[in-house]
Amino acid sequence: MTRKGLRKVEGLIRIMAYVLGHRPDEFGLIPDEEGFVGIKEFIQALHEEAEWRYVRESHLREALVHSQPGLFQLKEKRIRARERHWRYDLQPYPFDPEKILFSPVRRRAHHHVFERGLSSADNRWVVLYPERQTALRIGKRKDPQPVILEILALKA
Repeated sequence: MTRKGLRKVEGLIRIMAYVLGHRPDEFGLIPDEEGFVGIKEFIQALHEEAEWRYVRESHLREALVHSQPGLFQLKEKRIRARERHWRYDLQPYPFDPEKILFSPVRRRAHHHVFERGLSSADNRWVVLYPERQTALRIGKRKDPQPVILEILALKA
């Protein structure tokens, strides 16, 4: 591997460690109870950053080969950092939520949401965002033109 290629792999390892081990929320990722996120979901989050738009699953696998043993774990189509510096906090917010929160929904699913209410497809979490732009950015991972719902949090 060339020196330039090795630097790219090392940079990818660093961003993987940061996103998976420190701040998955900063990239709109919600790990499961074991700390795993879907590889496809992780790559979509990386693609929002211009520097990482080239990354494919093969690049992640190459980074795993070159990383310290035990730094990451791959299980089926999911990945996690073995050492995590975040935790789930399921306690109610210690402050009042924003008056309006936002949630992205696929265009083809928004009729279902209006009829049956907002719920998670995989029965995990419904994530609400304080900024419309963040909801739009996350929603574009699933639909190029997502419907952004406004939720009156204090009335919900």
